[in-house]
Amino acid sequence: MAAHLWEPSTQEREILCTATTVSEAARGTGRDPATVRKACLRRGSPIPGQTPPPEEADEELEEETGGWDLSSIAAFDDSLWEAFERVHTELDARETEAHDVTIRLPDEAPVLIVFLSDMHIGHRRCAMERLRLDVSLLKATPGARAIFGGDQFDNVTIQKASRGMHHEQLMAIKAQKGLVRSLIRSRGPGKTAAILGGNHDTEWSLAAADYDPNADFAEQAGAPYLGTDGFITFELGDERYRFLVAHSFRMRSSFNATHQAKRLEDFKGDADVVFTGHTHEAAAETVSRRNARHFYGQAGSYMRTSRYSRSLGFNPATHDMPGAILFPDRHEVIGVASCIPYGVHELWSYRRDFACPCARCRPAPERA
Repeated sequence: MAAHLWEPSTQEREILCTATTVSEAARGTGRDPATVRKACLRRGSPIPGQTPPPEEADEELEEETGGWDLSSIAAFDDSLWEAFERVHTELDARETEAHDVTIRLPDEAPVLIVFLSDMHIGHRRCAMERLRLDVSLLKATPGARAIFGGDQFDNVTIQKASRGMHHEQLMAIKAQKGLVRSLIRSRGPGKTAAILGGNHDTEWSLAAADYDPNADFAEQAGAPYLGTDGFITFELGDERYRFLVAHSFRMRSSFNATHQAKRLEDFKGDADVVFTGHTHEAAAETVSRRNARHFYGQAGSYMRTSRYSRSLGFNPATHDMPGAILFPDRHEVIGVASCIPYGVHELWSYRRDFACPCARCRPAPERA
């Protein structure tokens, strides 16, 4: 399984050259604006709408200044300004987050992509045994891969201790990180499709120490790190499947659990599959929108409950993690609300190259 950054095709490069704004280029190439900017920076090409040709620049300067030559009374040191612009460009080119990646899957049979989110390792209510068994099952299942959706560990930093949340942590934050690292490493190469950051692990770590542990986890796993959200294009056989994944989005509803995923798609762009987490309320829905079928999956949580969630009136969470089965010979997505064990059983029904571990497929014990 190989992941790589977006490199524009010949047709897409023509769109980048003729587009007058970044938004126009993003619409024309089907990418988000941040991805367009980064691609232009990597290639050393002008960003649409931001770098006019020299002759146009002179005309615009004359219009903005009313014909006055202000170069001799510049209010800042030009060389210092240019130095900082170079620093910005270099930092952008070294950015570890990739918000639009393509992953080529080597499989010749259907695959299962599972969204594992909100594990909250380190919380006293984290179902660690169930989590270990689920991750082990996915590792042993041919064609199954996981996207880690954020809040991998509980990580109650000192800034959040005022809520009393630290009283429910079983271990130090350093130990929590070690368990997450061990869990991801145990999956082996190629079994982790991508990693996202959540509010507990990424946001709170950045606020406390300007450090994102999920970026390190992704590098160690050899998987792309998408930050808090991003697109993944899975290439399987002759088919391409567009995924939009995020830990959370600002628009949520207590009456419609998949509302968050739909609004995320409305703002970011269309996808075959949209996965979100954060709320701990598992839900799944296949909907026909804009003349296409879309699957929306909302993750539950391995943290059953907490004092904070009970104080807000939330019911205990379930361990249901959504997923999608993809096919190499036809463009078809089968959405699964709870991948373990139902998604694994569904995948087995199409592949038949492994022993399905679910209760329906296990041989009945012989009677004495």
